[in-house]
Amino acid sequence: MLTIKTIQNEICQIPINRLEEVYKLICSFHRPINVEKLHKSKILNFAGIFNEMSESDYNDLVSYTEKSRNDMFNRSTSK
Repeated sequence: MLTIKTIQNEICQIPINRLEEVYKLICSFHRPINVEKLHKSKILNFAGIFNEMSESDYNDLVSYTEKSRNDMFNRSTSK
C-alpha cells in the first residue's frame, strides 16, 4: 500500500534541479479545485450587482425571467 512516507522517500531522491518540475506537477493535481473556487467567487461577486438595482427593477427582472423560463419550457408541441 502506498503511503505518504513512501512518497516522501521518493521525493527526497529527486535531484534538486528537478524539484521545480515536481512542484509544478503536484500543484497541477489540485488546480481544478482552485479554479472551481475562483468560479464560485466570480459568480457570487456577480450576484452582488442586484443590490444596486431598485426594488422595482429587480421585481421586473424576476418577473421577466420567470415568464421567459416558463415560455421556454412550456412550449406546445401541437401544430
